[in-house]
Amino acid sequence: NSWLALSLTLPEGSYIYTDEDMSLILGAGQEILVNNGTYTDEQLEQGNIITIYDFMAALPDGQSSIQLVYENTRYSARGKDMTAAQYLDEIAGQLTAISDIQAEVGEKETVELAGETYDKLSTTIDENMCQEFYCRRIGNRMATLTISFLPESQSMIDEIVEGIAAP
Repeated sequence: NSWLALSLTLPEGSYIYTDEDMSLILGAGQEILVNNGTYTDEQLEQGNIITIYDFMAALPDGQSSIQLVYENTRYSARGKDMTAAQYLDEIAGQLTAISDIQAEVGEKETVELAGETYDKLSTTIDENMCQEFYCRRIGNRMATLTISFLPESQSMIDEIVEGIAAP
C-alpha cells in the first residue's frame, strides 16, 4: 500500500478477496468504498466515503484473516481530534459492550511497522479468537490493520507482522 507506505507478504495458500467478494461480505453502501488499493486521491477525500476497505484476506488455516481499513474520522463526534490510541479505546469499548461475547482487552502499546509508529491493541474474544489492531492516524483518516486469528496460529501471525516493510 503506497498511501500507508507498507507492504506485507501473506503465507502461501492465503486468499485475497476480490472487490466483488468484499462488497458481498460488507454489503457495501454509499459510505463504503471497496477498492483493493485502486482508489484515487479524489476518492479518498470524497466527503460521503466514511470507510475504505483496502484489502481483506483469509489466511491458510481457514480461521484467520487480515484486513486494512481507513475510516474518515471527521464525521465522528470526537474524530477531528482523536488520536490512534483513543480510536483503539473506542474499539475496546465497542467490543466489551457486546453482550453476546466475552472480550478480554489487553494493554495498548506502541509498535513500529515499516518505519512508522502505530498504536496496537490485542484482544481475545470468548477465549478462542485473538485480534490485533494496529492503528495510525493520517490526516482525517484512521488506518487500522486488523488481524483475527486462533491462538494456535500466533506464530504465523507473528511472521506476517515481522515481515511488514516499506514498499
